[in-house]
Amino acid sequence: MLRSATSAVLAGILVALLATPAFADGSAPGAYAPPPPAASDVVGDDAGLSFELAPVYGSASGGWAAPRSRFELSMPVWVPGVTGTLATGTQEASTDGSFFDRFIRAKETISELQFAFVGRIEGTWKRWWGLVDAYAARIGTGIDWTNLGANTSVELEAFIGRAVVGYEAWRVPAYGQGGACFTFTPYLGVRYVDIDLQINAAAGSHDWVDGIVGLEMRWWLAPRWNLRVLADIGTGLGDGSDLCWTAAAEVHFRVARWFSLFVGYSVLSLDYDRDEGNRFVVDVTLAGPQLGFTIHF
Repeated sequence: MLRSATSAVLAGILVALLATPAFADGSAPGAYAPPPPAASDVVGDDAGLSFELAPVYGSASGGWAAPRSRFELSMPVWVPGVTGTLATGTQEASTDGSFFDRFIRAKETISELQFAFVGRIEGTWKRWWGLVDAYAARIGTGIDWTNLGANTSVELEAFIGRAVVGYEAWRVPAYGQGGACFTFTPYLGVRYVDIDLQINAAAGSHDWVDGIVGLEMRWWLAPRWNLRVLADIGTGLGDGSDLCWTAAAEVHFRVARWFSLFVGYSVLSLDYDRDEGNRFVVDVTLAGPQLGFTIHF
């Protein structure tokens, strides 16, 4: 009887917890909301700065967080190495080796600095989060492309854009001075790819759209420091890629209320293969370090 009663009580508590809506401040309806903590106790975007700020991601002492609304513009520079295979028409070219395989060869490394990141825009309102980013690549003969062991001339120009919307599904607030805070934000979106390719005398171009699903995770290590991981995977909508995925890890440091710096490592993989009339293949992985800054509005 006691075991049955205990099980019933535990089941009731579990149902009540699951049925309780979670607000941006992490409280339940009618729950007591402690007063906002001092700026020095806040873990998040606006924490630990030298003037009074509204807390963003939670308190190191009470787990309190105000509704959030922010807008950010980031400008990263990405220097990737390339591996994989390209083909258009009857011409095909392949290359092996990562960025670090080429790092000690200065001339080739400099020639690979042709990748330009256009930018990233993010907006947050309470638990909703949106991101739009776009970058352009021009990869030329600085990379050793080969076909059947012979050197091959390759020119590739690409524009890749992504738009996603996510919802912060889970937040672990920080407790105790110097604590940490974790956030987990699943997201859905699309990736647009437009590639112009020339191998020797053969040229071709294709563009397509992929649907993607992903997860953004943040770990607030300290008031000014946070570690961010973004990863998504997807496939073509209609005439899209067979598989596309990307992953990035970034360490951010809040220099001032309106300005942050970050460094990280990013990987992008595309697998697109069409043989309808004119063969066109992009089966490549780009991976390398990135460095950038963020302006907070």
